Amino acid sequence: EATMKDGQSSASMLKFATALAQNRETFRSGSEENQQQVSRCMVSYRSPLRLCWDLVLATLLIHITILVPYKSAFDVEHELTSSEGLIELGIDIFFMLDVLLNFRTTFLDSDGYEISNPQKVAQNYLKTWFLLDVISCLPLEIIGASLPSEALKIAKAGRILRLMKLMRTVKLVHLFKGTRIGELVEEFLMMSTMPWLTSLISILLGSCLACHLLACFMLMSGRGFLENYSYLGQGQESMYISALYWAMTTITTVGYGDITPASDTERLYAMLAMVLGGIFYGYTVGEISALVANQDLNRKAYVERLSLVSAWLTHHKLPDVLKIRIWRHYKTAVGQRAALDDAELMNDLSPDLRKDVAANLLHPHVREHPLFENVPLNSIVRIIPAVHIVAAAPNEVIAAKGQSGQGMFIISDGSAFLSSESHDSTGTQSEGKPRQRKRHKTMLALQPGDSFGEEILLGYEKQYDCTVTALTAMSMFIISVEGFTEQFASIPEIVSVMRTNFKLQA
Repeated sequence: EATMKDGQSSASMLKFATALAQNRETFRSGSEENQQQVSRCMVSYRSPLRLCWDLVLATLLIHITILVPYKSAFDVEHELTSSEGLIELGIDIFFMLDVLLNFRTTFLDSDGYEISNPQKVAQNYLKTWFLLDVISCLPLEIIGASLPSEALKIAKAGRILRLMKLMRTVKLVHLFKGTRIGELVEEFLMMSTMPWLTSLISILLGSCLACHLLACFMLMSGRGFLENYSYLGQGQESMYISALYWAMTTITTVGYGDITPASDTERLYAMLAMVLGGIFYGYTVGEISALVANQDLNRKAYVERLSLVSAWLTHHKLPDVLKIRIWRHYKTAVGQRAALDDAELMNDLSPDLRKDVAANLLHPHVREHPLFENVPLNSIVRIIPAVHIVAAAPNEVIAAKGQSGQGMFIISDGSAFLSSESHDSTGTQSEGKPRQRKRHKTMLALQPGDSFGEEILLGYEKQYDCTVTALTAMSMFIISVEGFTEQFASIPEIVSVMRTNFKLQA
């Protein structure tokens, strides 16, 4: 009876678990359908549509940044029915549509997840960029045209309304942060073979824009700057070039003094321009200094390491010949290392990324070595922390017979000479005479791709049974015993495959 009760309770638990699993699956499928319905009415910030929209938006923002200050400086007006007026109206409509599109564009939260819930997207937009976008997208030309002409002249409302469009340029910050354009720009700079050149171009463009804005605002502060300054012609182009010349001399802290303010308003603006120009000049000098210092981090790390080696050699009273040998060794070995250690980077990658990186990071002589035949690539990747590059000078002994083994060497460049001796017992023990031992001497020339020390790595021997001497300057990969044992201790079946490969080679 007790057995029957246990069976009934087990059957009941099984039915309950099955029903729970079915309900969970139904809930999961319903959630996926809801997610698909949400995604249909939303635009991903990574989508091609949003990318094209942001490219047009960036072009219009650059247009506004350059032309609006220039038009305000010279009070350039356009009729609403003219071609220029219609273009400005079209730009205003585009920015209005951008406000609506932002309510349907996904965003990245602080944890890096893409949020596509309409309510959360709307809340995030209302808290961040909505107010600025609404103010900057207003049709200011139409508002200015509706005001009385006396009010426009007294309050200079036309110029003020026009300058309010500059608020749109703040969107450039948002455009290059958290959007697909920002990701593409970041990836381009990362993939660039000359990142210092792109950084230098951005600094120059920023300097030109700062000078342009200072020149335009100088003309808006008053014409007294140029009253006593003789410049060729009286057109807008000549006045703008003169103002740009003043801006450049101010921002570079040169200040020749040939263009001076004539009113209190102009003097106040000149003082503000000096402060801003000095700040920008200091920032530019700092950026260029950092650019020169960090243009090659690998080279910088190389020089720092060699400086430490030089300090060590200076501290220890070693013979000069030995110092030169040590210096040459480190100069070659350090020059082949990256600024960031490979093992440190690999530990932060996912298993799939680690496998793909290993296929490109490991040298073919290591990755395709016969010892690792039939070993999965995701297991070979474990060997990266144990692989180090070493160098050897001509006639230098790399390994000596009877020496404690450090690991397995794989030649990358150069050649070496291997010599070993073995003894075979021959003869008989007749008439009390001892057996004679026959000595066999083996000599081999090692080329790139060849290796020695496999028996040390796999734990068959503790000492080298041969002597290897460099014939030329050499570069080698050494797989240390300690690192190999640490990485493969948890997967003995892979080590068994390597041992089988080694026996087949022998």
